[in-house]
Amino acid sequence: MSVPRHTAAAAVLSLTAMYLTCALPGAVRDVAAGVPIVRPFTRPATRPVSEPVPATVSPQAAELLKRISAAYSSLKSLELAGNISFAIVEQGTARRHEARFTSAFAAPNRFRHEIPGEQLFGSTGRKVYAWSEHNNAYIETDCPPGRFVLKELPADHAQALPAQNPSLVLAISRDPEAELRRWASDISVASDSAPGQPALRVVAADRSSVATVFLDPQSWLIRRVVADYKLLFASMGRDDISSAVLAIDYTLIRTDAPLADDAFEWSPPPGARELAAVSGEQNRDQQSPLTGRPAPDFALKDLDGRVVRLADLRGSVVLLDFWATWCPPCRASMPGIAALHKEKSPAGLKVFAVNLREDRGKIAQFLRENKLDLPVLMDEDGAAAGAYGITAIPATVLIGKDGVVRTVIVGFEPSMKQTLSRVVEELMK
Repeated sequence: MSVPRHTAAAAVLSLTAMYLTCALPGAVRDVAAGVPIVRPFTRPATRPVSEPVPATVSPQAAELLKRISAAYSSLKSLELAGNISFAIVEQGTARRHEARFTSAFAAPNRFRHEIPGEQLFGSTGRKVYAWSEHNNAYIETDCPPGRFVLKELPADHAQALPAQNPSLVLAISRDPEAELRRWASDISVASDSAPGQPALRVVAADRSSVATVFLDPQSWLIRRVVADYKLLFASMGRDDISSAVLAIDYTLIRTDAPLADDAFEWSPPPGARELAAVSGEQNRDQQSPLTGRPAPDFALKDLDGRVVRLADLRGSVVLLDFWATWCPPCRASMPGIAALHKEKSPAGLKVFAVNLREDRGKIAQFLRENKLDLPVLMDEDGAAAGAYGITAIPATVLIGKDGVVRTVIVGFEPSMKQTLSRVVEELMK
């Protein structure tokens, strides 16, 4: 499922399906490969969020929406636990990412959602916060009074919670039915809905994914979500992905049980660094703090072991594309970056794909298999990405001839190459 910032970067219960890979890899663990150090991000942050088109809702589905909204609105408390899984078949190879979560809600505005070892989102009723265990960084801002809607939360909440825990989002919301309608272009009763087994078919607002939402017939709360994201990857040019299915299964649904007074309290752990919180109403990545500042210097090895120093490139326009082979939107963006390198390097553009923490052999194999001719630098310890504040990938940084950062774009969409071309042409004048 997708929603409107970083990364990451989810269908039925999301604002747009363009953020699926932004939220998921930060939320789920690839048991075989381990946890990525940053989250993949799909959509460029510079693209404004458009006004949603009202969803088409069938009469039968409208009745279910009213039941759902009434059930969530009447909750005094809610305890949830469940599993998130993302199964993908890429070039005939099947992979599965999995994670477990726990959460709780107490009316009107306290909540907690945790994926152990990964992320923590919550509200004490006074403050809304999010904390990442990977980099021990957090955001914290004032909590809206009473129940609120998703867009009033910080962007990290608005991005991740619908993808990971849609039931909690509806419990938090002061208007669950309107929230559901905003996330969809079409809502109808699912074809596999049966007496005693109600289910909705939800087409994402941008029509890039379709989800089935299974409801508990006694509580009218969500008990399972299955979303097909093949269309999303196809829109990114990923025809090699034949299947991509997200499933959220609730293993615990407990309503209106007493909760401990301190169940929602939280304070930053020792050494945690605070990041600026961005409102979910605002454009996803606003302007990077780096924009208009001197680009942090680095000395990184290329695939042949030669050291490239940014300081030596002064006088040239430089494009840095932070990426990793495990990141689907990164792989989707690479052909465009390579094409830009081919077209503009004769005129002086310096293009480098800065790979995060992967070994030389894996990178070289990826370039061969995908027939990509592109200079690669290896950020073996992630220090360069840290200096540039990279928390989601792909992230593309354009540096002017004077060594000043001019543009930062986080994410990918099919028109990205054209966008970069225009900016590069302007900088090279």
